[in-house]
This record gives sequence, C-alpha cells and structure tokens, in this order.
Amino acid sequence: MLEMNYIMPDNKPRINSIVQTSVRPVISATSLVGDTVNFNISADCMLLYNALSVSEEEEHLYTTSCEFSKTFKETIIFDSEDEESSIAENKSYLVGVHTDNVETVLISDRKAVVKAYITVSAISKQTVGCDVIESFDDKSIVCKKAQIDNMRSVGVMRVQSFVKEDVTLDSALPQVDVILHKDAAVSIDNQRISDSKAIFYGSVHVDTVYSNIESVPHFYSTGFDINFNQACEIPDVSQSAVLNIVPVVAELSVDAKENGILSIEALVSFDVEVYDYFVYDITQDAFLPGMSLELKTENVRGSDTFVLSNNVGVCSEKLSVPNADVEAVLYSSVKQKECNSYIEGKNIYFEGIYSIESVYVPKSDENVLRVASAEVPYNYMFEARATNGNVIDCSVNIKSVTSQLNDYGEIVLKWVAAANASVMEESTYSVITSAQAKPLEAPEEKALYYHFIGENEKIWDIAKHFGVSPENLCKMNGIENADNISGLKGVVVIKR
Repeated sequence: MLEMNYIMPDNKPRINSIVQTSVRPVISATSLVGDTVNFNISADCMLLYNALSVSEEEEHLYTTSCEFSKTFKETIIFDSEDEESSIAENKSYLVGVHTDNVETVLISDRKAVVKAYITVSAISKQTVGCDVIESFDDKSIVCKKAQIDNMRSVGVMRVQSFVKEDVTLDSALPQVDVILHKDAAVSIDNQRISDSKAIFYGSVHVDTVYSNIESVPHFYSTGFDINFNQACEIPDVSQSAVLNIVPVVAELSVDAKENGILSIEALVSFDVEVYDYFVYDITQDAFLPGMSLELKTENVRGSDTFVLSNNVGVCSEKLSVPNADVEAVLYSSVKQKECNSYIEGKNIYFEGIYSIESVYVPKSDENVLRVASAEVPYNYMFEARATNGNVIDCSVNIKSVTSQLNDYGEIVLKWVAAANASVMEESTYSVITSAQAKPLEAPEEKALYYHFIGENEKIWDIAKHFGVSPENLCKMNGIENADNISGLKGVVVIKR
C-alpha cells in the first residue's frame, strides 16, 4: 500500500467532494543484488473533484482537478529453495506493476489522503549448465540420441519512446479552461524481428476530458491517436523468434494552448522479452558391441518459458445509474483488477475481475461530474501448448473502450480484450557425463537367439540387450524401417 498526503495550494479551489482518483504507478531504477530486487515506484495521482464556488449571485458546485506525484523505494526478495544458491546479478529479470485499488479520504477541504493498493511482480530468468558428452571419438560406439525442441526466454530489455505532438481541437468544440481527466493507452499494431532488431510500431491513444465554464454544456471529451515507431537491438536471435512487448505510459502531459491546440507529451516504456526456438540433440544412451561400456549418467532438470496469447474478442457490460440520471457519458475505462490463470488438460483458463467505470454528466446538475463504477468477473479459456506447465505471470489487456447510453438510461461499455500468460514447463533429461570402455570378462561363443518383441520395445532396446548394432540386427531380419517393428512377433539375433 502506497499512501500519499496532498495539501491543496492556496491558489486552488477547496475540495467539496471527490469524483474520481486515478493513480498511475511506474517502476524505475531497478537493480538485482543477490536474491533482492531494489526498485523505485513513481506514483502519479490525479484528483477529479467538485469544488464550492462563491459568487455574488449564487453558490454552486463545479468540477476541477489537481495532480501530484510521489516516489517510493521498495524491495522484493526472491524465495530460494536452495539456501546455498542465490540469483546471479548478471541474469535477466522482469518487474511489472499494476494498481489493484485506490481509496481517497478527505481530512479537510484542503487535505486529501490517497491510498493506492499496488501489486509488484518480479520474475528471474536463469540458466544452469551441465558438462555432458555430445559425441564419441570411437565411431563404433552406437548412440541413442534425443532431440530437444523448445522455446525459451533469451533476454529482457527496456526501451523508451518519447511521443510529442500538437493536436487541434474540432472547430465545433470550445476552448479548454481546465483539463479534468487524461488517460493514455498504447496499441502495438505490428511487431517483427529483422536483422537482429526488434521493430514494432503502433499508436498512443489519448483521452481527455476538459471544462469550459463559459459554454453550455460545460464538459467535453475528445481523443487523439499519436503514431510511434520503435526498434531495439537483439543480437544472436533467429528470424523465427517471438516478441512479447509490454508497453507502459510512464509520463503523460496534456497542456492547453491558444487557438484550440493541445500539446500532448507521453513517455512510453516498452519491456521487450524475446523467446527463441532451440533444436539440439543430446546423447541419452550408448553401447559398444562386443565390449563393456560403463556410462555415468545424470538427470538434468530444466525449465523452458514461453508466451501464450489469444484474442478474447469484444466484451460488453452495463452500468446502472440511480434514476437513470445521465445526460451524457464523457469517458469510460476498463481495467484488470485481478487475474489468475492455470493449465488443466489441454486448455489454459483465466479468471479475474474487471474494474469498470464511467464519468458522466447528470441531468439533475449539469455543472458537476459523477462516476458510476462496478466490478465484474470474467472467465476465458483457450487451448494451451504446454499441458504440464505452470503459469508464472498472466494478464488481460484491454483496448478500444467505447460507451454509450441505451434506451433505459444505462451506460453500455464495449471493449476488446486479449489474454496473455507466461508459462514455465519443467522437464528432466538423462544425459551422459562420462564413459569408459572395457573388454568383456569372458568372450562368448557364437550363438543364435530368437527374441520375442515386448510391448513398446524398439530395435535399439533389443540391440543393446544383446550387444549388437541396430544396423546389423535390421539387416539380419530384413527390417527396412527400424522405427516401426510393431508388426513383428520376434527377431533373430546372432551374437558372439
């Protein structure tokens, strides 16, 4: 929980009631020391509130806003199963943050206390190596190979893009008096890897609500799209690598100029994680016909991480307002409050809660703004790639939020959602770490055997049992396809 105390400057109107409080947390200045991640959270807060105006003719409420920010230093300690091991400083890690809930308490008409409940997650990426025998100098040694084909995270990096543009209001809209609300969402329209670079582009959509006391109505909302192009170096990756890009609006400024021009400046951070495909062979077993080959093996545990993503589609929800007291909806937002995910069978399941709200002008008093909000559950499911994996991070991304009034005075929100999960799949491989060949203690006489093939038994298994090569065994029995002997009852083996 981050707590921020704000005392209103003397030149600002006094607070009568809070309409809406938004807190945008941003992670900065991260460092990894041992098992501890140190980081700073910059919390930018915007209060939308009703103030009391005293004039010679009347006393009434009107809506205005104020902004402030504060930086907090925090730490996260990784849980380590092995007390002797610690996370190496040169390994990559990823830190994410989102706001779960915001509470605002008025101490007086000059002081407000904002409590923001924020979740910070940290994921460490490590690689553990083991010396194994990849091949033998003696070509007569028969090896059983296993091919490993997977995708794993090969790097995490953060890049930033400063987006700045002056936009002109529609000629039908009045001049801006006070910016009451502003928000930005980043949409990545295309991403690819080319010439060892991650290249992606898209747009920053900025929504703004402002007031003009001299006009009727007093409140107006408008939105703009600002395009961006970004690239970052990714050495030693294949063209088939996969990008997982998480954009965060670190800073947002909207200032009103003359002639209906708004100056928009946004600092967007992109956490870029790269997943690449790897195909390699490992030697799992070996034997030397006519000799005793002593092998030392070791079971190596590993974990591979990859990203699963699926577009959920268009979602819809209704907000009811008491007595249908809505004149116009100015702005609506949908945010993920909770998200949990798990894999079961061949499917991945997402469960969580959306926090939805709309800022609107009531019919009963068109001089102020009000907020309707609700929390709604969601459930999504799609086919998973890893049936034995564990979800280490998940989220539901929301974009293209629209809202309108229906005939019953309800606010209908629609948005597009995409479910994302980072999955870690653990695996165990038996690898050969050393080998030593020795002569057999007593040479055997030439003998003829008839071996009945057991269930799921392969040519490799039979050859190793009798100490003959798989090639000779196939040649003796006229077997053309060594990978498929399911139709045979048995094989003849000649052995010395």
